[in-house]
Amino acid sequence: MTDYDEDQELFIITRENLNQDHSAGAEVMVNWKLWNKLTLNGSFTPYYYAISGMIGDVAVDENSYNWRSNLNTTYQITPTTRIQANSSYRSKSVSAQGYSTGYFYMNVAFRQDLLKRKLSATLQLNDLFGTAKRESYSFGSNFEQHMIMKRESQVVMLTLSYKINNYRLDEWEGGGDRNSSGGDMDMGM
Repeated sequence: MTDYDEDQELFIITRENLNQDHSAGAEVMVNWKLWNKLTLNGSFTPYYYAISGMIGDVAVDENSYNWRSNLNTTYQITPTTRIQANSSYRSKSVSAQGYSTGYFYMNVAFRQDLLKRKLSATLQLNDLFGTAKRESYSFGSNFEQHMIMKRESQVVMLTLSYKINNYRLDEWEGGGDRNSSGGDMDMGM
């Protein structure tokens, strides 16, 4: 709880479902395996965004052309060791009473499989450059607001996972439909 004196102004932030919100765009994706050890998976999404409605007795009619992109890169060092980097960018976008800025972040991870791939150790660093910060600006007839939203940066995580069983579906003997009589239903489990 925060203490405040009676002369201090109180600012309340609420969310409202305005009359209309539209977006239209396209997404282009690429999955590319290079040199048998390097895999790139990327996407680019440009889109138009529009919002309209009423806030109290004030009409809202805002629009913007936005885009976002993602790139996931995996390099297989050995059959049981790989490193991965994924990055993302979100562009500036309008809101009902202002806009939010664009932001970029990148995560990296190193994975090592052990014990015939039953044990996996993954070391991950989130927000490598400390750039996952988005700012928003809101304006009204009696206020101006600047808000900064920042993820907890440079978090290091170590994850260990152990596979107790690795179930695999073997091909059915005899083919045919599962529900027909006479076929072998053993699925290798």
